[in-house]
Amino acid sequence: MADFNINDNQAKKIMNKARQKGLDVDSMQKAAESGNLDSFLSNNLSEQAAKKLKGILSDENKTAQILNSKEAQELIKKLTEGK
Repeated sequence: MADFNINDNQAKKIMNKARQKGLDVDSMQKAAESGNLDSFLSNNLSEQAAKKLKGILSDENKTAQILNSKEAQELIKKLTEGK
């Protein structure tokens, strides 16, 4: 199983990339920290996408399966290396 711990610098790079794509990272972070991520997802994703994401995130096995995929590992590496 891969290690998904990222340092502060890597997290900042990922958040900056998300901001460049138009995601309101500050609102997302506040929603997650306050336990209101459902509301954020509902307001920022289609109903179908939000439902699917919530289902995946609530299932530890599904989440691990996705994060362990080759594609996810490549994306994580790309985002954290800033390439």
